[in-house]
Amino acid sequence: MVGGLYGHPISDKLWTECRDGWLLKEFNSNGWKCTQSVNESCLFILRSPSGGRCLMLIHTDDGETIGDNMEDLQYIMEKANDRFGVRVQPTTDMLGMHRERHNGVVELTQAAYIDKVRMKFEKYMPKGTRKCRREIPLPSNTVISRIKHEENKTEQKLVEDQGMYEVAGCLNWAARLTMPDCAFAVSQLCKVLNCATRDDFSAGIKVIDYMV
Repeated sequence: MVGGLYGHPISDKLWTECRDGWLLKEFNSNGWKCTQSVNESCLFILRSPSGGRCLMLIHTDDGETIGDNMEDLQYIMEKANDRFGVRVQPTTDMLGMHRERHNGVVELTQAAYIDKVRMKFEKYMPKGTRKCRREIPLPSNTVISRIKHEENKTEQKLVEDQGMYEVAGCLNWAARLTMPDCAFAVSQLCKVLNCATRDDFSAGIKVIDYMV
């Protein structure tokens, strides 16, 4: 998607229509059959001319495809690359997650993603070496509330320029996928995004520090 349109309210709808429309048209021709799951709209079931079955799971512009044979998978990748341009990733990594299977259990981690977030906000991170990791995402005396906020446009603009919205977005992604212990702290930060203070920004940085 065009960078400037990525966050527009209608962009997700238009992108979904473009992507799904292309898939259903392209893979319902030349002997291919493609259907979209009724119960899970991001799942597509494809049948190749040779009868091989492929399952394609898509999240926005990240997809994962499995199939009966490599020839069919290669054909799908080439078609998608011709239309959108694709980058092949290891099957262990998707959406900033690393996946490992141990004894039938799938373990999800985001070490690389979290480290990337830490590096992005390195200059705001606490200095020095921690003796140990905190037991909770935020110190117990931390207060995040709209009630205590006074209208201070200058301070709000400052923390916005520092990246308050990006901090909240990065934290929300990690909390949602692999670190549910941070979910409450992140939800409180999100409540004050449009009137955030320096203290709120500092709280967000502390949650990043906890995740590392």
